[in-house]
Amino acid sequence: MRRLVFLLGVIVLVVPVFGVHAQMGGQAEPADWDLSQELMFEEVGYMVNIPGDWVADTDGAGTYYLATTAADINVLADGDNATAPKGDFAAQFVFLPREMMAELAGVETSNNLDLLDVIIEATGLTLSEDVVEFGVSTYRAVTAIGGPFHGGRDGAGTLIQHDGYVLVASFSGATTEVFNANAFNWGRLLGSYRPIEASSLATHETSPVGFNFNYPEGWQTVDVDDRTGIYQLEADYITETQATGDPIQGDLMLAVEYPLNAGDIDETADVYAQLPGAILPRFGLDPNTGDFVVTEHIILEQPAVTIESIATTGLSIYLTGFVLDGELKVIALGSPTSLEPYRTIWNDVLFSISTE
Repeated sequence: MRRLVFLLGVIVLVVPVFGVHAQMGGQAEPADWDLSQELMFEEVGYMVNIPGDWVADTDGAGTYYLATTAADINVLADGDNATAPKGDFAAQFVFLPREMMAELAGVETSNNLDLLDVIIEATGLTLSEDVVEFGVSTYRAVTAIGGPFHGGRDGAGTLIQHDGYVLVASFSGATTEVFNANAFNWGRLLGSYRPIEASSLATHETSPVGFNFNYPEGWQTVDVDDRTGIYQLEADYITETQATGDPIQGDLMLAVEYPLNAGDIDETADVYAQLPGAILPRFGLDPNTGDFVVTEHIILEQPAVTIESIATTGLSIYLTGFVLDGELKVIALGSPTSLEPYRTIWNDVLFSISTE
């Protein structure tokens, strides 16, 4: 078994995960937390809801402290692992640029489990249960339960990577019993992690690729055989539908499915590691160039990756792929200028993917 513990946020899957843990702890389920306070993480353009009576503060450098009293905020922020908060609950959200995390860990990897292995080895934390995987707003998250967290308390932590950052979030209880009884509520809190700005999206429900999805409002769609094209500009829509042969000028999306070739994906091995090699050649790209950033997701309960082009090839691209019903499904976005306007929109698109 991998020994995964970490420093120290999810779609509906995390709530049953922590709910089961609370039952295993033998605790009566407490009253639901009043998640009425919004905490903004400006670094990544995301937010989360926290209890209305909690106190939150930040060091201004990517670390956010949450507790039931201001005194416990000071304890969390003092950097002394020998002191622990006195209140029932404490939590932290830490955002580190990927490059900084890679430098601190001494390894360059986009795989959450590999990164956690390095962190665990350096911290000496101990798991009380196996690591759990689930989706945090589609992003792949790994959660460990054990300790010590926050000056020696039992707790849980989750690590995800997105938009150039590694997020490490942790929660602890004053006692093991307090943590067990409130693990379900911590799952509800994580479930509120979402973009600060809601995207204006329309829905495409008849795509021939076997899944439905949302796309930027005002764009126009064309279904052709095994793919759907979505065009930002009217002129590009006309080019596609009337086969004028003119080059595409604006931003565009593509949803497509491919039959899996022998050897493409071994589902008994690490699917995350294999997906870039299956996706990139189908778009004429070399997976061995290193000109890509890979983000891990869970989509329709399947391993998925988004590959972002960082090469100056004239087209910036997102390629998100996953295996479903024996086929490789890919949804892509390309821009001749920049992907920056689509960073939170793209995750909203991925979050919308469904088969219903």
